[in-house]
Amino acid sequence: DRIRASALRKEVNLKPGDRVDLDTLGVNSGSGEDLSYESDAEGKHPLIPLADALLGRYGENPPTLALCQQANLGNSPLVAENLPIGTYLCYCTNQGLIGRARLTGFNVDNYVLTLDLTTWSLP
Repeated sequence: DRIRASALRKEVNLKPGDRVDLDTLGVNSGSGEDLSYESDAEGKHPLIPLADALLGRYGENPPTLALCQQANLGNSPLVAENLPIGTYLCYCTNQGLIGRARLTGFNVDNYVLTLDLTTWSLP
């Protein structure tokens, strides 16, 4: 028996300083935010898990819900400059939902990061 999960999906463009609520896929909503996109002192641009959210690099192939549930996730930042376009990340939100993000763009002129987000909600 396969579990059928519904999903929220949205592409977001993040500027340094933006935050994302991965449960609702809202940007800069002011509450429940799971991920912060920053600019650090060395000129790098890390994605930083907030609160109890977890994040991990998955690879080049799209992970399923089950694969993201088994992925090695942590609270360490991932630096955008170290992630090739097309890289998939898995995440667990502060509400315990599982999701994946695909890096679809990184503009080296203004550091806008484009992520295609999918958050699954289990029945």
